[in-house]
Amino acid sequence: MLRENAQERKEESPPPPPPPPPPSNVPAVVVKKENVVTSAADAAAAAAEEQKQEPPPPPAGGPIKNKRQRPAPRFEPYPKKRPPKLEPPEPRRRPHGDDDDNNHDDQEDLIVQKRRRAPKRPHHADGDVDDVPVKKKRKILRAPKRRHAGEDFDAPAKKKRKILRAPKRRHTGEDAAEEPAKKKRKILRAPKRRRAGDDDDDAEEPAKKRRRRTLRGSGPVPPPGSRIYCRKIVFTHMSKKALKRAITVAYTDEKLPCAFTSVANVHRHVQKTFPNVKYDFVEQVLQDLESFTLHRPNRKRFPRLKTQATGVYTDLQADLVDMSKYKSSNDSITFLLTVIDIYTRCLFVKSLKSKHGALVAKALADIFKEMGTTPNILFTDDGKEFYNRDVKTLLESHNIKHVSPKNDTKCGVVERVNRTLKTRLAKYMTHAYGHRYIDVLQRVVLGINNSYHRGIGRKPVEVRLGDFPIPFPDKSSYKIKFRLGDHVRLAAKRGVFDKGYDQGWTAEVFVISATSPGKPVTYKVVDTNGEPVEGIFYTHELTKCTYKANGTYRVESIIARRTRNGIRQCLVRWEGYTAASDSWVPESSLLQI
Repeated sequence: MLRENAQERKEESPPPPPPPPPPSNVPAVVVKKENVVTSAADAAAAAAEEQKQEPPPPPAGGPIKNKRQRPAPRFEPYPKKRPPKLEPPEPRRRPHGDDDDNNHDDQEDLIVQKRRRAPKRPHHADGDVDDVPVKKKRKILRAPKRRHAGEDFDAPAKKKRKILRAPKRRHTGEDAAEEPAKKKRKILRAPKRRRAGDDDDDAEEPAKKRRRRTLRGSGPVPPPGSRIYCRKIVFTHMSKKALKRAITVAYTDEKLPCAFTSVANVHRHVQKTFPNVKYDFVEQVLQDLESFTLHRPNRKRFPRLKTQATGVYTDLQADLVDMSKYKSSNDSITFLLTVIDIYTRCLFVKSLKSKHGALVAKALADIFKEMGTTPNILFTDDGKEFYNRDVKTLLESHNIKHVSPKNDTKCGVVERVNRTLKTRLAKYMTHAYGHRYIDVLQRVVLGINNSYHRGIGRKPVEVRLGDFPIPFPDKSSYKIKFRLGDHVRLAAKRGVFDKGYDQGWTAEVFVISATSPGKPVTYKVVDTNGEPVEGIFYTHELTKCTYKANGTYRVESIIARRTRNGIRQCLVRWEGYTAASDSWVPESSLLQI
């Protein structure tokens, strides 16, 4: 292959040019040729004769090609004068049908003539503009439509596809002879019912049997009297019964993973069979089960109403601290009466040897004297040390309102300061290696009043009237979960060592009697006999349940028996209810489980 290429290059190379003749003014040169010496003129004549002779034949391998030739310039030199403008060429046409449809090179190139501004039309004073040349419209070259491969470019363009449209509706009175109007769809209606006494002449004629129309793909024609439903799932009376039964089984069947768990687990399990079931409906069904409502988890920490005072020393909270453990070392001091102002958080403490009413009333009078004024409201618990004749007389003489909260927290501000006081006294006794604290009690109280209080953001002794303005009441409210007449259970009071799996709600059922919207919402309840329950309750302290007067309830004990009109009766005490709910029931209605 290399040899053949070399031979081709030799054949393509041109013959070498002859050497030029020497000039005549060149001096004589001695040339040695066949041992003959000649002059320069003779040498030039000999060279001219050789040129006249025929050139020698080319070599066998062809002319030798010059390997190194200077390539032609890549670009022509820039002309001195600018070339004239060329007319735009016609657009190129390429056949359609290449393999690569996404290649942008297959699209036709469109060359648009450069814009040129037309000269402005001169305005003549006389208004004659006939001699003024009119501006010509610009021509726009559009790309031709694509044609498929193998198609003649001079062939006529393809015609547009016709779209058949539905005939227009004809109104009443139009001529419908040219084209028949579309027939109206017939609607089958049920025959009218015949009443007693109507004319039955038409009843003798046999009525035509009409075929009932059904949904597409719904199967055979349903029998007369049946109802046709749409595909949308609607919970009818029968389907609701099946759904309630499925929810109850999902919660009570021990072998299921969702049994005796939360509402969310039961809802997730039932959704496999009833996809459109709602969470609220599942919770409503489970409220009928006693095992669900009694063991439902309850919260201890939730938003409560804030305790706010209108001014300095207007609202007080009082409580007794039991210090009987150290009375032998503190002059028989058994109790400490603590009183705190809600506005300033100032603490007042008086020592008591007993919680007799007279001693408590005297200690309260001393505190009022130390403050220099009397409060408007005094908050305490339900203890007998505050509800007695001596304390009542003192409070009535100063027109002081006595209030006792009925919730578990009761007086939360004074309960928290009692913890601070006992903590400081305990640390002092450990530091002093003894149990006598009565000598330093008032100094500890003074230190507490000069400490930074997180509730008010400053020291209690630095608070002045007007530092905490009362905000305007907020009319907005949280969502009201329970309505009037709903049956609910109350959150049971739990001890420190109570277990979480024990019953957290009362077995007795109550009824919502009043609602107070706000932040948070509060409720008032009554028992099933209509007697009101003291205090207010928050949303997290109530849980909805189902109450059935003729249902089955647990009996705690049988108190007495009797026979009336030949029927044996038993006086029973219901489990979770007070003695006021004891009732006589027939002995035959008791069930032995």
